[in-house]
Amino acid sequence: MATVARKPSAGGRRAEAERNDVTVLAAARDVFIEHGWDAPVSAVAARAGVGMGSIYRRYPSKTDLLREMCLGAMRRATEEARAARAEEPDGWSALRRFMRCMVEARSCSLFVLIGNSAAGGEIAEAVAGLRAEMEALVDAAHRQGALREGVTSADVYLLLTQLRSAPSIDAARAGELQLRFLDVILDGLAAPGTTALSGAAAAWPELVFRDAPELS
Repeated sequence: MATVARKPSAGGRRAEAERNDVTVLAAARDVFIEHGWDAPVSAVAARAGVGMGSIYRRYPSKTDLLREMCLGAMRRATEEARAARAEEPDGWSALRRFMRCMVEARSCSLFVLIGNSAAGGEIAEAVAGLRAEMEALVDAAHRQGALREGVTSADVYLLLTQLRSAPSIDAARAGELQLRFLDVILDGLAAPGTTALSGAAAAWPELVFRDAPELS
């Protein structure tokens, strides 16, 4: 008797699609961090081991892919900030842990792609959520007296964006340098500070990255 091939169930197809989506987003993250935002979607498909059609069925445009990738990064950052506050013994330890986690996860390279909190929809919600958690981290470090006076959560966010990957440097070496530079930054953030800070502190409404694609 001939064997009839079974078609995948709806649940099986959905699970496979979800696995493919995770793979595509991870590949997109790596490709855009390593090669910059001008990298073609074909490079993402090659890294993920899927066809271009698989990507475009889920993400009709490159902007859609970038948006989803960055939303995931912002939400993970928010969760990390919340976990650091809950699990670390004091505000300064929590802030240090959060910043180190962002560097190790290479999230700093993705932060520059996000517009400010005036952006609409899910982007605005993600930015607002991260802003609230970062403000709580910074406030706790200030109350402890460990963070130098006048430093804001927007200052910390912008400092993290300066620790993004350099495409011209080997990825492993770039990671070492980013952690080295983070140590320098943390020493500069620690109270009391030996020199007065120049200029006014950064504010969240200023966080517009004009060289980034439109994501709202």
